[in-house]
Amino acid sequence: MSLIMTKESELRLHWAELQELEHKVVKLITTALKLAPGLERRDNLAVIGSFRMRIAAMKRAELARASRLKTTVIGSVPGVSQNEVAPGQ
Repeated sequence: MSLIMTKESELRLHWAELQELEHKVVKLITTALKLAPGLERRDNLAVIGSFRMRIAAMKRAELARASRLKTTVIGSVPGVSQNEVAPGQ
């Protein structure tokens, strides 16, 4: 397996894991909202919110990493300049 394919597979795996974490966060929020209003509920929601922000940061990092990988792949294709590739591709 090529190095590029390995990195792409790794990125997909990380993305799937982050998606799974996001689904777990939804369950945590649902559970926290069942708590009686008060400090415990507020604190739990605050911790969950912090966790959501960390997941979002990791997703942004993965997107940046995927973008760098794509740039590397495009830059290594003979006869294709990066100017020929549309930004959304």
